[in-house]
Amino acid sequence: MSKVLLIILLFLSTSAYAQQYPLALKEWTGTIADLNAVYMTCGQRWFDAESSDKYNQKHHSDVSIGKFYRVYFLVYEIYYSLLIEEMEYSGVEGSKIKSVNTYFITGFEIGTKALKYNRLTDLHFVNWDSWNTFIVKESDTKLKIRIKPQGKFSVEKLE
Repeated sequence: MSKVLLIILLFLSTSAYAQQYPLALKEWTGTIADLNAVYMTCGQRWFDAESSDKYNQKHHSDVSIGKFYRVYFLVYEIYYSLLIEEMEYSGVEGSKIKSVNTYFITGFEIGTKALKYNRLTDLHFVNWDSWNTFIVKESDTKLKIRIKPQGKFSVEKLE
């Protein structure tokens, strides 16, 4: 009974006290092979029906167009940062994939905005919430990171 009550209280407190923190990101020009990537995950593909239909009508073809994100967890010494890569796909069944934008966000930026301390040392991926939103966990705190258009992101602390 106490476990059920704890879960209910945890769920209610998460929805009642969630705060969002906007983040300023830097474009990344380095190569991913040079980094200390310890984990990588790909989000769900988002199908752009309008662009696909326009292209297919113009070229009399059957092409899928859309995008998805890759998130890399990077470790420098013991501190985590994130590299977020925006990927576009096109072609028959989305067979042509290319990176169109890459953004770097330091653990310092996430930590000072959402957690009130400046270093992430225990960051773990939890799951993708949607095609542009994922959840990570730092120690006992979950954070929802939403990727917005034009390289903007927000971090929401889930309590």
